[in-house]
Parts: sequence; C-alpha cells; structure tokens
Amino acid sequence: MSEQALLRVTRKKAVYRDRFAKYAVLLDGEPIGAIRNGGTEQFRVVPGPHSIRIRVAGKYSPTVAFDAEPKSLVDFECQQGGPALLSLFDALFRRGRYVRLARASPDG
Repeated sequence: MSEQALLRVTRKKAVYRDRFAKYAVLLDGEPIGAIRNGGTEQFRVVPGPHSIRIRVAGKYSPTVAFDAEPKSLVDFECQQGGPALLSLFDALFRRGRYVRLARASPDG
C-alpha cells in the first residue's frame, strides 16, 4: 500500500472574475496541475513538509506551508481574491494576493 498523502484542491465557482481561466497548482514551486472554475483536483504527494501556491496569468495566491502525513488527506480551497470590479487594481498592485488559498474546513 502506498505511503503517499493525497492533496485535494477545490476551486470555488466564480461568476465573473477568472471564470474561464484555469488556476495552476504549484507544489514546492513547481506546477503539478490545473483546476477549472468550480472544479476539484487531487494529487498524490510524498509525506513531509510542502508549500502550495495558486497561479493564474502571472498573478498568485500567498504561499501556504503544510505537512503531509503518510496516507492522509490534505484539503485546500481557492477562489478569486476579490470582486470583478477590482480585478485590474489587484492585477497591478496585489499580484501576490490575487487568489485566496486556505486549508479547507472539515465541515465543508
């Protein structure tokens, strides 16, 4: 049986901002996949300390560190970092906070 952990990333559905864009999932600074609007993706990861970040068109979420235990599920949620009306402002002045990323609550 595999000792790997499972990383699950869910993207909350956006009505306007980034609606048609895929969000790239970066694990330890390297792309491991992409997630569509309203989608959920799962990735196998080796146990140990990691960092996750979301990228879309040169804009990012803050980096979040986490520990993956063997055979565990590590759950994250991402979404647009603000309303559609602030997209240009965020793209120019808040590039590192353009996307929100956080551990998912166990209650969903």
